[in-house]
Amino acid sequence: MTTAEIRVKEALYKLWFDFFTKPITLEKRLELTRDFTDEWLDTSQIKIDKPFIYHPMLHLKSRYDQPQVTVQEVLADFILRADMVAERNEEYPIQNAEGELAHADNRADREIGLFSDDIDTEAGERTPYGTMTDAEAIAQMYTPRAPVTIKQLTAELARVKMYAEFYAITFDEEYGHDKTDVLRRIKSLRLERIKTCVVCDGAFYPRDVRRQVCDQQIGVLLGGEISQESACELTLKSRYNAEYYREKVKKIG
Repeated sequence: MTTAEIRVKEALYKLWFDFFTKPITLEKRLELTRDFTDEWLDTSQIKIDKPFIYHPMLHLKSRYDQPQVTVQEVLADFILRADMVAERNEEYPIQNAEGELAHADNRADREIGLFSDDIDTEAGERTPYGTMTDAEAIAQMYTPRAPVTIKQLTAELARVKMYAEFYAITFDEEYGHDKTDVLRRIKSLRLERIKTCVVCDGAFYPRDVRRQVCDQQIGVLLGGEISQESACELTLKSRYNAEYYREKVKKIG
């Protein structure tokens, strides 16, 4: 990225985070876009059709696995400011960058092809994009995910607190949560309270400082019924019961 491109990216991010979630009119958005274009989009310095920027809506999520976009694409989203809650009821809904990413992630989680043909690895052959072999699929079923560390979760929540207004409006528009309540909860976050779950070793933010296990995985009871307790809570309870009966048997014996 050139020096000119870096300056344009920084100016574009400032425009986005200062005004994207503000309740301003379309005319005002167009005016801000024209002013930005006049000041920053010097075609002798940068190529305005060159994708060199990570979309600011995804920048906060550190989603650098997504393709870069052009300044024009970001400005178009800035002008449109797709309200994902209102768009759900439209016949032809518009999706913003975050909505498109969520849709792609959900689809990627649900869909993947199995490739069963023979592969000559010595010749450099690989499975087609978006597919995996039967062996790889089975291996993934038994490969545990690395737990989130306290450092990682602290950095993520620190980013949320830094852009509290942006996240509050996003949760309001996309998930229907009350903006004022979300903003209050974000501002009240105390990062020093983050702990490591004694069961899964993953970092979590406890609602109660006495809590030692996370509630991030859904607990499933025998028969497939969803539990009100998390998977880690059920595991801890199971361990406690096993230890209790083990000690009881020792005393009887």
